[in-house]
Amino acid sequence: MPLFLLRSKIALPHVRSLVNAMPYSTLQPTVELFSPRDSLPEIRDKLRGLGQGTIDFVPDYQPGVGLITLNNPTRHNAMSGVMMSQLADLTDKLENEPTDLGGLIVTGAMPAKAFCAGLDLSTAKEHLLSPVAGVAFGRLMHDTLSRFSRLPYITVASLAYPALGGGAEISTACDFRVLAPSSRIQFLQSRMAIAPAWGATNRLIRLIGRSKALKYLASSAPISPELGLHMGLVDHISQDGPDPYTLCLEESANMLASFVLDPKGNRVSSRALQGIKKLVAHADLAHDDIEYDMEVLSGLWGSEENLKAVLGGGQK
Repeated sequence: MPLFLLRSKIALPHVRSLVNAMPYSTLQPTVELFSPRDSLPEIRDKLRGLGQGTIDFVPDYQPGVGLITLNNPTRHNAMSGVMMSQLADLTDKLENEPTDLGGLIVTGAMPAKAFCAGLDLSTAKEHLLSPVAGVAFGRLMHDTLSRFSRLPYITVASLAYPALGGGAEISTACDFRVLAPSSRIQFLQSRMAIAPAWGATNRLIRLIGRSKALKYLASSAPISPELGLHMGLVDHISQDGPDPYTLCLEESANMLASFVLDPKGNRVSSRALQGIKKLVAHADLAHDDIEYDMEVLSGLWGSEENLKAVLGGGQK
């Protein structure tokens, strides 16, 4: 089972009783795969051989919209070592290879009962349970999700099912979150005697404020769609129905369509959308950086697409 478990499958007190019943030595790694001196590329390569699952990417899911799927359904889409490496690889690709995309949707594969249930320890306990290993994959995921949050694309997390622990952290790396009525976001780290390590703390503070972030990180209290909407963590609640996955995905696509298409159904300039996202993401790092603003503007103002928009391009 994943480290962060669905309450509907196994209650947390029962999980603790199972873990506590094991001799401490059986929970420790038998092979230390990682070193404190490992670089991020070295950590990524070592994780690549651990576990199952994939990160799937469909670049043409909708006009101007790509789809990223956390695909490990037998483990509630929990992140294995190989999935962490693949997510870092995909983030590299999206950073470095120009596309005409305006947005990305992140979802979990079906028929899992979670968007993502955190860390998958099912096949790599001997490598991932040590403090050295925890810091290693924590560094990689922190770096990956921080970079993912700054990608020049508008991103939506489609949470038809709960985002738990590390899955909740992943959801905060997206610009928007769409939840099904029965879903939730829950930071379970304190229940597992750890703290969020994938960069969610700063992102959550920016989203809902310091006091509320502290409350929900420290208490592990579930955040329902309605509560999340009230706090500003959730941006939309999809319709209720027998197929929450499809309904939530459709609502996520509709949200992005409002950015990538104009009212007549024509594509909005992807370069402009990417430039705007760059500015917003950069504002998280610098309150007012005129040089960066001008750098982004210099790549957009006066371009063929800009001139067509400003001068009419044959249309009023």
